[in-house]
Amino acid sequence: MPYHQALIDLIQNHRQWIMERVFKYATAQGYLPFVPQEPRIWLDALEKVSETFISAVQSGDIVPLRAEQRSDDDPIRRFAMEEARGHRRRGVDFPIFLGVLKYIEESHLDLVRHKIDTLEDKINFLDTLRHFFDHLTIEFCVTWAEILSEEASDEQRQAALLLEKKNKQLSHEHAEQQDLIHKLETFQSQLLQSEKMASIGLLAAGVAHEINNPVAYVFSNLGTLDKYLCELFALTDMYQAQEGNMSCLGDALEIIREFKTQIDYAYVKDDARSLLNESREGLNRVKKIILDLKDFSRVGQDDKWELADVHAGLDSTINVVWNELKYKCELKKEYGETPLINCLPQQLNQVFMNLLVNAAHAIEKHGIITVRTGRDEDKVWIEVEDTGKGIPPENLSRIFDPFFTTKPVGKGTGLGLSVSYSIVEKHHGKFEVNSEVGKGSTFRVTLPMDQATEQSA
Repeated sequence: MPYHQALIDLIQNHRQWIMERVFKYATAQGYLPFVPQEPRIWLDALEKVSETFISAVQSGDIVPLRAEQRSDDDPIRRFAMEEARGHRRRGVDFPIFLGVLKYIEESHLDLVRHKIDTLEDKINFLDTLRHFFDHLTIEFCVTWAEILSEEASDEQRQAALLLEKKNKQLSHEHAEQQDLIHKLETFQSQLLQSEKMASIGLLAAGVAHEINNPVAYVFSNLGTLDKYLCELFALTDMYQAQEGNMSCLGDALEIIREFKTQIDYAYVKDDARSLLNESREGLNRVKKIILDLKDFSRVGQDDKWELADVHAGLDSTINVVWNELKYKCELKKEYGETPLINCLPQQLNQVFMNLLVNAAHAIEKHGIITVRTGRDEDKVWIEVEDTGKGIPPENLSRIFDPFFTTKPVGKGTGLGLSVSYSIVEKHHGKFEVNSEVGKGSTFRVTLPMDQATEQSA
């Protein structure tokens, strides 16, 4: 149509005017740091817009775009796809890209408003330009969305490849770890000291619990004692305040008697002594627990052979692990006559601890743990019997293997009995186990009284 040619001529003859207008808008909105500054680049861009506009005009009337009208032959769409992909490759942000396009559109509209006087032509030109730039903006947005979708797909493919690579790497590392674990099983004796420290750490919570109870009632009793003393002081103050009236033997003395009755003075006096006795008993319990823990662990001392009483070691260990036992079982002691034996006391205490804790874990609700001792010629023996769930026959041959455990993950290392077995072997002793599923287990440790005799034999 004739007015289209007139619009084309207007745009082509005023590119410099349009470019300056675009720069004005970009400067006002702070876009200049993000866009090219060279006029040649802008003139080339405006030339491309003009060529696209001419091609669109030549292909038919420019009307509002409908979804069913989108076509690959559309010159506006081709231009939008080319420009969107080019700007995306150059790293231009979408808001900047769309903002510049909007300034180009406004500059074209301003050109018509300033240069066209005829109202009808002005309206036609403005409508045509708005349809063109709406069409162009939509195609830009659609293409940009397609680019983002393609990039997301590429990222997903890269992520899948990376995941596959990581899986292969993890499989390889898992195989190496399994090989390492297999090698570690042959060196379990080297873990003796580590297992000992781990055992002490496991018992720390129980020791803290045992210490907490006596300390708690010491503090409670001292609080009550403080209250009683305040009342006693109040009574003394009243005596002093009424001292001048004592000769009357009247109401003043009666007031004092009523107050003594009110606070139950005789009871307070007696109970104060009981509270102090209980406090001393609690502190003695704390002292005993700490001494037993030190005796059990012998922290900071080298292992050395010495004559020791197995009963003292058992009692000390029972006191340390009592928090593991008292909620699960009734403990019975059946000690026989046993002499002092030549041994490593702290290591034997570790054996006793492992047997007692395992016995408690074998009891699901409530049962009985019996600790027995006795003498057989030149040897002593120690038994720990429980009424727990027992050990299946297929597991009996494996219970002393390193890392073997039937406990849930996180509940056991599988090293307790293995380390205990090594300790008993070091003492030239032996381990015996009898167990019946559903009835319980009995572990017996037999030790020589004199290591020198065993070594010479």
